[in-house]
Amino acid sequence: MTNSADDKLAEPQNNGHSVHSLRETLARLEHDQWCEWSRSLAESEALEPARLAAWRERWVPYAELSEADKDLDRAYADRVIQLLERSGMTLTSEKGRAEGR
Repeated sequence: MTNSADDKLAEPQNNGHSVHSLRETLARLEHDQWCEWSRSLAESEALEPARLAAWRERWVPYAELSEADKDLDRAYADRVIQLLERSGMTLTSEKGRAEGR
């Protein structure tokens, strides 16, 4: 997997990202990380055939995942966003940007 999201993790208000696009960037990064981890585990351990088959179906670029699978990655992205907000970062929403906030 490529690390396509690496340069897209700066604060949204500094580079024009909305919270939604930050969420998708973080979700894509989470998926990339999971693919690397799960492939490494599959190479080093004997996994149940059903588990391995399910993982192989998900070893695709983030854009090709079902919405249900993307939502699993988005849940982790939401946790990161909540952590950033609790640490004092101000994240802008698309609506807020449109209204000049």
